[in-house]
Amino acid sequence: MKKISIIILIASLVFVLSACRSYEIKQEEKYTMNAFYSYGGDSARTEISYEVIIGGAEKDIANIDTCEVLINMDYLDLLLKNGPHNSQKELGENPYAMITGKFVFNTSGKSKEEIDDMKLLDAVRVVDKDKNDVIIKLNK
Repeated sequence: MKKISIIILIASLVFVLSACRSYEIKQEEKYTMNAFYSYGGDSARTEISYEVIIGGAEKDIANIDTCEVLINMDYLDLLLKNGPHNSQKELGENPYAMITGKFVFNTSGKSKEEIDDMKLLDAVRVVDKDKNDVIIKLNK
């Protein structure tokens, strides 16, 4: 009888501990992203203006330390101008972080199709105050 009681106690303990297991959201699933960007310029250079909105739970948005748009490093040598870039956070009913800015690239001799195929903007990097680093790809 004592063995049966111990087995029931252990089974109950295992059941309770497994029910209390934490189901944490993965870092990359904490945020949603909407990105808008436009190309402009002339035959020698392309200016990309962008606006990126990162949404999520208020506590996650409040915890963001930095956000930045990453360029495709294959074309770093073509970068003529980096910025200006601005960011802001809005908390409340629909919390978000927004980044706006522009990049200018030397694209002389390239057609519009070639420039579009280069995918000059690559991703958005979000770093929170806990030093968690999340990369959200723009061109999937």
